[in-house]
Amino acid sequence: MEFVQAQFSLKYEPHMKIRRNANQIEDLLKEHYGVPQVMPIPDDFAAEAPRVVFTSHKAHSQISFSQISVDLTVNFDGEYRNNFELTKSYIQKRVYLLKQVLNDIGIKEYYFFGLTYNARLDIGKDKPLEYIKTLLGDNLSKEENLYEVLQRVALVEEKKFFVNQQVSTFREYQNSGKNIPNLLDFSNSKLISEGVSISLDINNRYSFLYKGTNTKMQEFDVEFEKIYSLMEQNFKKWER
Repeated sequence: MEFVQAQFSLKYEPHMKIRRNANQIEDLLKEHYGVPQVMPIPDDFAAEAPRVVFTSHKAHSQISFSQISVDLTVNFDGEYRNNFELTKSYIQKRVYLLKQVLNDIGIKEYYFFGLTYNARLDIGKDKPLEYIKTLLGDNLSKEENLYEVLQRVALVEEKKFFVNQQVSTFREYQNSGKNIPNLLDFSNSKLISEGVSISLDINNRYSFLYKGTNTKMQEFDVEFEKIYSLMEQNFKKWER
């Protein structure tokens, strides 16, 4: 399995003056992240819009703070692409650092948070459509003119966590001819990669939706480790 990207996102009550915390946050993140980009956005405009954005020293990850969330995006390369434990260690260190940041700037509770991984399955020498036909069962095996396949499934674990799973075929092309935005020209493009991808999004939003109450930051570690445990369990189902 090849790990391409991961995202962590935590939602909290509106923190209207998050932009004023930029210097304090910078001091706490300086070991891994550079000088932030501070967006000159009025406090009463678009709470979801990023106010403070950090890029890691080696540009592998980015952190953005809005008035209602903090988001971490990580792009994997090198040995991280094929080693789940390395990706886990990288993300854990930064997420626990973000927890410290939130505590220090006065955010002591959260609504919910989640972790998403985007990966590519090892299908060997199989054709993607033939592989996914076998993977997803008899209904697809009867189809002769398949071009692409996408399946989405949502599960609930322990009446607390959503496990959202998406499996699909993918193709990547290199365009050597006309460049028309959002329109692929097959006659002037070369297929450079194809396969089967999986996206796993696991979060504790189910609990928040049914209880409607905030969670203390003291409970964060247990819930985060449970989400990672569910992530590992679900990835193992797809290992070849």
